[in-house]
Amino acid sequence: MTLRRTVSSLRKELKPSFKVAGLRGLISAIKGKIATTPVLLEITRPGIQFPIYLRTPSSDIPTYQQIFIRREYEFAVSRPPRTIVDAGANIGLAAVYFSNQFPEARIIALEPEASNLEVMRKNIAPYEKITPVAGALWHENTKIDLVDPQLGNWAFMTQEHSDAEKSHGKFVHSVQGMTVEALMEAHGLDHIDILKIDIEGAEREVFGSLRLGLKKWIP
Repeated sequence: MTLRRTVSSLRKELKPSFKVAGLRGLISAIKGKIATTPVLLEITRPGIQFPIYLRTPSSDIPTYQQIFIRREYEFAVSRPPRTIVDAGANIGLAAVYFSNQFPEARIIALEPEASNLEVMRKNIAPYEKITPVAGALWHENTKIDLVDPQLGNWAFMTQEHSDAEKSHGKFVHSVQGMTVEALMEAHGLDHIDILKIDIEGAEREVFGSLRLGLKKWIP
């Protein structure tokens, strides 16, 4: 790789952090590159009650832009939701957004990957109505494998346990897979008002289970 390409690639990687937090974001991203591990950047945003923490440089930055700048989860509701499930919660940004939009709602934030969970716990710590859950939605209650397709912290995928020949990435660790019904029962939910699912392809397994007659939660 030529020096010009290296500089161009580095500029492309650091630019999102600068766009989100200016010079402070750029410095944080550069520190993360030098340290070879992401550095936590604290962000305050109008309308959001508590600070948000993002790893720089990382896919946390475009996720933040998606949710808080482009406001892709902004939609009209006929009544304030009482229960929200965030499946594939990553570092908790959608859960934080929903909690500020609907402060009376109880939110269950489900995330299987350990490093994402660690940052999520920091982001949601001030929000009493957000409950973090280590696990992943699946079509049955069983251990499944988490794999890393090397596309960033937002792209971890789940697959059948020990299904190495069909793996879509590098094995990370095993996680607890659970059905929507099991999640509802574990947390005493009789309904879900908003179900946000961003689980990198496992939607096929979750919604495919409807063919087996597991329809209790759909209404």
